[in-house]
Parts: sequence; structure tokens; C-alpha cells
Amino acid sequence: MDIATSFPSVNSYINLRFSPDGVYLVMINNERPFLEIYKRSGDSFTKLNNLSHMPSYSNNPYNADFSPDGVYLAIANEGSPRLIIYKRSGDSFTKLPNPTVPPLRVNGLAFSLDGNYLVAATQESPYISMI
Repeated sequence: MDIATSFPSVNSYINLRFSPDGVYLVMINNERPFLEIYKRSGDSFTKLNNLSHMPSYSNNPYNADFSPDGVYLAIANEGSPRLIIYKRSGDSFTKLPNPTVPPLRVNGLAFSLDGNYLVAATQESPYISMI
């Protein structure tokens, strides 16, 4: 296994997630810019431009998941909005309107294998929300 060395050398990354096709890598960290997306070509990774609607310190993002087709990227946040969803077209990620989720931190999230559902685990009843 080769280890990529084209990433920043900081120790604040808290979640990493590849797109299902392995082309995009989302890196969430505790420092600005909080969310980075890299595109893989062979063994090289190139950082994409920061998203136009980035999570901020007050959002405190810490979890991510791609839909099975790689078109949607969901980001779970401790702050408001609790859940941010982007739609990918090529190398562009466009923020969608904020979905309704319980008002406390989203602990985890997952897309169904068919991509029709997104579930979010929260710290408040009903604890699991179908988006």
C-alpha cells in the first residue's frame, strides 16, 4: 500500500470518506477550512476549490457520507444547520436547502444502498430521522 503525501500535515482530521467510485475524498477537520474535497487521479490527489457554502466553526462538522451513486454528499454538524447536503455535478458541489432534522447534534448519517433514503442519528427523540 502506498501512502499519499499530497495532503496537509495537520493532526486535526476527524473524518475521511471516499465517494463510492473512489474519485473524491472528503476530509473533515477541526480547523479551517473544516471541509476539504480532493479529486483522485491515479495515485495523485488534487484539492478542489472550497465550496461556496462551507461549514464553519459554529457548525462543527464531523461526519460525512456519499450517496451510493456519488451524486449527493451529506455533512453532519454539531451546530446549525445540523445537516448540510450538497449535490455534485462534475467537480462542483452545490448546497441544497437545509432538510428538517431534530434540533440537536446529528451524530451519524447513512444513505440507503438504493440512495432513496438518508437516515440521521441524533441526540434527541426520535433518535433516528429519515430524510
